[in-house]
Amino acid sequence: MSQENAEIAKRANDAFNRRGVDGPCMRDTGRAMSQEKRDSQSGAAKGKGLGLGGGAIAALTGVGLLLIFMIQNTEDVKLDFLFWSFTWPLWLFTFVIALVGALVWFGLGVIRRHRRRKARRQDRRD
Repeated sequence: MSQENAEIAKRANDAFNRRGVDGPCMRDTGRAMSQEKRDSQSGAAKGKGLGLGGGAIAALTGVGLLLIFMIQNTEDVKLDFLFWSFTWPLWLFTFVIALVGALVWFGLGVIRRHRRRKARRQDRRD
């Protein structure tokens, strides 16, 4: 009887996979496969490409544009800030400002996630 159940489960799983529906992947024994095994069988493994999200595409585009800008702007610039005055290559200044902006963006995200996590914990206590 268990051999028949395993065969039925395998056929159902094959039908799900043909339709592209994420059903539980079954081995020949009829037991569900682990999440890692299912993930390795989808997406890039099936030849559908890397599956980059919108954020990754935007980040790669931004980095590419930043590199082009830095390569094209190599002259030195004089910077005055409060009582300091110094000369830097424009590409270095651009890189430093982009790095500072990325760190601020990351830091704000960490603060936001922390506040949301704290609020969820508080809601669970209530």
